[in-house]
Amino acid sequence: MKTKEFIKRVEELGYFVNSFKGYYEIRDVDKVIIAVINKTIFLQFSTDYPGWDKLCDKDRKELYNLVIKYASTPIKDREE
Repeated sequence: MKTKEFIKRVEELGYFVNSFKGYYEIRDVDKVIIAVINKTIFLQFSTDYPGWDKLCDKDRKELYNLVIKYASTPIKDREE
């Protein structure tokens, strides 16, 4: 999955992607961190945040699928 597509799909769910140092942070409207994906390490991400715990099941499942798909994309294949 390309980075642009990942960001677009997260935003379509009503969340935001913030680029911070070596990570992409998914945040809610209150700027609470939901999940973090490493930009340079394949398959490294975390959902161990209070924002993740507060998601409804539907959003949690959709975000999880996006995070897994993006994090499992080889680093070299994420950019256009």
